[in-house]
Amino acid sequence: MARKTITLIVVVALLFIGAVFVLQVAKEITHDITQEITQKEIARVTQEQTEGLTKQETERITEEIIRQRTADITEGIIGWVKQKEKEPCNLPTNARAYNVEPYYTGPWIDSHVHMPVSSQIVSTVADQAGLLNMAAFDDELNIDYLICLFDSEGITKTIGFYLAPTPVFSSSIRMVKNIEERYPGKIVAFYMPTPLPSYNPPPAEVQEIIDENKELFHGIGEVKFAYYTIPNDKPEDPQYLKLYQIANDGKLVVMMHPAVDHKDEVESFLKRYPQAIFFLHGESEAWVFDLMEKYSNLYFQIGHEIHTFGTTREHIQRAFTKEEWLTYFKPRFQESLDAEVQKWKPIIAKHPDRLTVGTDRWYPWHFDADAGALMEEFERSFLGQFEPEVQEKLAWKNAEKLLQER
Repeated sequence: MARKTITLIVVVALLFIGAVFVLQVAKEITHDITQEITQKEIARVTQEQTEGLTKQETERITEEIIRQRTADITEGIIGWVKQKEKEPCNLPTNARAYNVEPYYTGPWIDSHVHMPVSSQIVSTVADQAGLLNMAAFDDELNIDYLICLFDSEGITKTIGFYLAPTPVFSSSIRMVKNIEERYPGKIVAFYMPTPLPSYNPPPAEVQEIIDENKELFHGIGEVKFAYYTIPNDKPEDPQYLKLYQIANDGKLVVMMHPAVDHKDEVESFLKRYPQAIFFLHGESEAWVFDLMEKYSNLYFQIGHEIHTFGTTREHIQRAFTKEEWLTYFKPRFQESLDAEVQKWKPIIAKHPDRLTVGTDRWYPWHFDADAGALMEEFERSFLGQFEPEVQEKLAWKNAEKLLQER
């Protein structure tokens, strides 16, 4: 009896939690979160309904709920993108808060943005898989607002990573296509696998989607292997090797975030997949420039991130808030800028043609206008500290070259 009651509670919870990753991730949801989600609905479950629910019926109902909720969520986003008239862009060009000179004012390709997922339900469940606080499309954070935000920051193009896990894979791809139709060329689409292989479609399905959409997907990634709390696979595991082969065959870009001890693996990929462009980020800065001397199919994205993912160890488990970031960063703007320029100037002098600049937006507040304005001002202040020719290479020319080599 008690066991059947618990089973029914899980079914009802899934009705509200919904879509992605659900069958496995639901098992990981904490007792407190489950109680919060199901409190009102559980009260309506009668003794008779509980006793009449068999295990087989529970599994069937669960699968139907997941399928229907997944379809409703993702199709709703697709319908919005296709049918709704474009909203007017009322965001003004950002006013500067600091007086750094010289200051870069030209075009900029943001080479690292995690695009919002299809709904807040997806983001909530993703939290349980260790993907903290992913931004999600909603009435306010919609594609019209996003393009308007980028325009206000002088971003002419964005390399955007679209998460497309198995339960919403087809619908997510349609959403990407509709965004491209609505704003051609503004978001350069990369297919992003999750860090948990069981949530990814088979590589053959990825190959099929890329083959069917030759001009849509320019790359695969971000493929990250430097998580601290997620037991994801290694860079050389078979499913990833197949993705690299897809990139090699299609001359695509692979955006990768290796761990600090993955130099040997990355070098083997550069040799084995010479037609793919490997575009690195993160901890690999400790050794990537040694490899850059030997391999022409290697690029690197400079990532200050300005501590936007946290300043203490607690933020590995709890997402950094905008208020914490603003409080921490505003008084340290100049100090942080000086440190970044000192760090990167000798590296940029040696490798000016294969480096880009990006924000690594991920959290919802990374897409707030005031937070975005400060990120933009920092990046443009950083770019301004180099010669004009180098500024343009870092800001957009190298990113264009990276994409054109595919």
